[in-house]
Amino acid sequence: MAQLGKTPEHPSNSFPEESYRAISEMLLRETEILPLEAAITALGHLDNPAAIPLIIAHQNHPTCDVRFAVAFALGSFPNEAESIRTLLTLMDDSDDDYVIGPVYETNSGNVAGHSLK
Repeated sequence: MAQLGKTPEHPSNSFPEESYRAISEMLLRETEILPLEAAITALGHLDNPAAIPLIIAHQNHPTCDVRFAVAFALGSFPNEAESIRTLLTLMDDSDDDYVIGPVYETNSGNVAGHSLK
């Protein structure tokens, strides 16, 4: 849903408000791991900074796959202070080799000038 209508010629979602509303509502009530991961990741694809608090709410989830989705999604917001703080916190994750991977991929080892190496 977050990538609905995206093509190389049209790099943005065709229905960003509707997608954000549906995904954020799903995220608020979802408890199953796979849909939770998908919703968090989707919010990152929407590039809507309003999603940051919804994403960050899952930074301490007991499942590393959900924390991975948080790190991946926050990579879409490299210039937002809340995103940076959370990504830097995730560097100390007990499973940091796994969780921090998307930060390196998305931001080449930097988040808004903060080296992650």
